[in-house]
Amino acid sequence: MKFMTGAWANERPAGHTGAVWSVAWDPRGDLLASASEDQSVKLWQAATGAEVASLEGHEGGVNTVAFSSDGSTLATGGEDGLVRLQDPAGGTARVLAGHRGGVNAVAFAPGRPLLASAGGVYGKPGELRLWNLTARTCATLAGHANEILTLAFAPGGRLLAAAGYDGAIRLWDLETGKVRAILTGHLGAVWALAFGRHGLVLYSGGDDGTIRQWGVESARERAVFEGDTFGVLALAPVGKGRTLAAGHFDGSVRLWDVQARRELGLLGRHPKAVFAVAGSPDGQALASGSMDGSVMVWRARGTGLRAQESSVKEELSCWS
Repeated sequence: MKFMTGAWANERPAGHTGAVWSVAWDPRGDLLASASEDQSVKLWQAATGAEVASLEGHEGGVNTVAFSSDGSTLATGGEDGLVRLQDPAGGTARVLAGHRGGVNAVAFAPGRPLLASAGGVYGKPGELRLWNLTARTCATLAGHANEILTLAFAPGGRLLAAAGYDGAIRLWDLETGKVRAILTGHLGAVWALAFGRHGLVLYSGGDDGTIRQWGVESARERAVFEGDTFGVLALAPVGKGRTLAAGHFDGSVRLWDVQARRELGLLGRHPKAVFAVAGSPDGQALASGSMDGSVMVWRARGTGLRAQESSVKEELSCWS
């Protein structure tokens, strides 16, 4: 396995033949899952980059993937409008049907037997469903004016954020089933949502090229981060939460210091747009997935996340 010089190192497994729309780590950081337009979900051994499994079953591209908080279940959603639940070790998948359009996002509620799924058809009201995996019931949360692109649960699993093409972020209180707040400010679609470590702040990214920081309790915008690129498609906290990674339409992966509210710099690039980023559970790695079908893993070196202020070179070393 080769490493780059500099603060971060990069590795790239190969295997997908279509765009990678989503990546997710298992809770222990042993496995990395990637969902692709090629109708497959691949599982990678994080330590070696070896492909562990290729899961199929969706009739169409797979848009999203997520692990449950205990790692026992992998959820996927696809263009076929289905959500599939499967043991990462294999076995028969449980299929959740009900969406009329494609499923763009799935998310497990931390510490609760709940799964949210969202999507829809562009130009029609967005579809947001909440599945109780123990009681085997499903609730529909209505109110989004257009197709939903992204979901995020706050720590504790009582608050769910959802957003998409209508440009508005809705915060759903799952105890009441009602919208607690609607956050507006983005000029265009909202592609990415991520809560801060303690759930007190929410970050959003969208077509307008901005990352916005929102106070959850106040439901007000705290800050707008504007870099030198456009189209924020993916967001993920890294490490202890001070650093935020962003994937962009121009193929770049950039890092932000959210306390200082400044960009730390360019981490690296994919040849095409980056639709997925995910920080590892130990805070020492970041995975990114691109429209070109590549998955990259960036690992902290030296003093770890503190060393990110220097941009790494753009030459890529691969998993071997």
